[in-house]
Amino acid sequence: MRVATFLLFALFSHDPALSNRIKTTDCPDFGKARPLAAAPIFTNDDSNLSFEHCGEASENAKSPWHISFFARNFGFVGDSVCSGALVSEKTVISSDTSVDCSMVHDEFVTGSNRVRVFGGATCTGGENCFNGRQSLGQHQKVANVTVLKINGFTSVYVWTLKNKVTVSEFLKPICLWNRNNLPESLLQSKFYQVSPSGDLKEVQKVRDEEGHLSTQIDVSECKNLNHTIRTTSFGADSSYLIVRRDNRFYVRGAFSTSSSDYTIWYDLLPQTAQIVAASTDLIGMPPIPKTKRKIDFGGEQSFAGCGQDSAERNPWHATFTPQLCAATLISKQAAVTAAHCLFDEAGRRILADQVHLTFGTVDKTKENEPTRQTVTTSRVVVHPEFDPAGKHFENDVALLIFEKDQIQINENVKPICLWNDGYSLDRISNKTGKVVMGLGEKSLQESSLEIIPYQDCYLTNPKFFSKNLRPTKNFCLAFAETGGSSDCVGGNGGAFVLHKKKTRRHFLRGLQQGREKLACNHKEISLFTDLTFHLDWIAQNTPDIHLA
Repeated sequence: MRVATFLLFALFSHDPALSNRIKTTDCPDFGKARPLAAAPIFTNDDSNLSFEHCGEASENAKSPWHISFFARNFGFVGDSVCSGALVSEKTVISSDTSVDCSMVHDEFVTGSNRVRVFGGATCTGGENCFNGRQSLGQHQKVANVTVLKINGFTSVYVWTLKNKVTVSEFLKPICLWNRNNLPESLLQSKFYQVSPSGDLKEVQKVRDEEGHLSTQIDVSECKNLNHTIRTTSFGADSSYLIVRRDNRFYVRGAFSTSSSDYTIWYDLLPQTAQIVAASTDLIGMPPIPKTKRKIDFGGEQSFAGCGQDSAERNPWHATFTPQLCAATLISKQAAVTAAHCLFDEAGRRILADQVHLTFGTVDKTKENEPTRQTVTTSRVVVHPEFDPAGKHFENDVALLIFEKDQIQINENVKPICLWNDGYSLDRISNKTGKVVMGLGEKSLQESSLEIIPYQDCYLTNPKFFSKNLRPTKNFCLAFAETGGSSDCVGGNGGAFVLHKKKTRRHFLRGLQQGREKLACNHKEISLFTDLTFHLDWIAQNTPDIHLA
């Protein structure tokens, strides 16, 4: 592979016409400014380190984060057939262009389980450092490996170890980069390429302008100019690129290829969120993807007469049995609820004819209240991607379908409107809505809650929200009266409702996510499923809601 790369380099160097043609047709990034990659957010303190005490080194251990993988059928104990960087107590990253890492990966996924891990350098340099490394333990093995595709040419492997390493002077994680990718973020920084043996060799970063003008660019690299970093080269195999800033080391690039002039590294900064997601002990603010395209109900509202102000509060609210859950009427034939409400504690699905909903309860102490309507569902539709055994309750939404004439619309029972405004949470952050807490001693109890911006939510408890917050799929609410509460919001499947004064209508934006013990971080904030992410699915599966 490397021979072919050098041949391409040579061809481009001696054929200006071919070089120009590649620049104009195969290099969409040629001459363009590098797009901004924002600084990751790891912690709620000024250090913003990806892992506690990461990136520290000493004279006795210059690369304490350097890890070697060994697959038994490739050599003898002590041989390093793949090298990577320890970024937490249980996470190692490497590139498939590092020496033989793709072979170690293949050996692991075959199920042979013959991959062992070594780390903790006991020598300061030289090619024989492999034999000077101490094993992380006879029973320390790889639990999982996640492949992150950077492009069709290079992959980054995220290896998860079965057990935590014992952190010491000779074995400790390196930091993930915690600044943006602008040139000024690298001022007063030094770059080092790390050899497969863990040796550090200082290199100089090549300015983007100089790298773009180089004719020594192979076709695959040419298509990704603004997603790579170029440094001067020693012309030797390397594992990864690190940056030293303020006496702390950060891993910044994965080795791609090299020529006599340059070494090309894939920038790991844009992959940070995926690395964190693949790890079991790294934390980081989840990325905020683009919102889904707004759907068109064919009119201003999702259902005729929906959400109108009424003398009776919450006429769309229903309680249902056999579960202690809530549902929200969205049309004459459908109510929406949390999917987990349709599974019992053993994970068994509750059948449609077992689900009974009661609407229009004004005073629960009255046995034969005339405002009430009780119906049995004819069909239940659970979101196809909901996993009742999952830890994070993603896609926690379901529809309860009734026969056409089971519900009578009146002042006490009427549907709420589905959200019809822009889907971005920025448009409604810090606004206050209400959540029905459930039936109190006599009537429905509700509470005012405030929408918390994603980043503010994450920083209240980075460890919890790193794994549970999924921007555009869910959002955070806190009690508006105090800015937080020691209690979680009650009422499984409870609806979060916003009122628009201009139209005098109420709109459904979210549902309480998960069972109580999993929906909250037990400090201040509760998670709610953002129904704008599921509006197309809801509309397609509701018999009497029609899209334009």
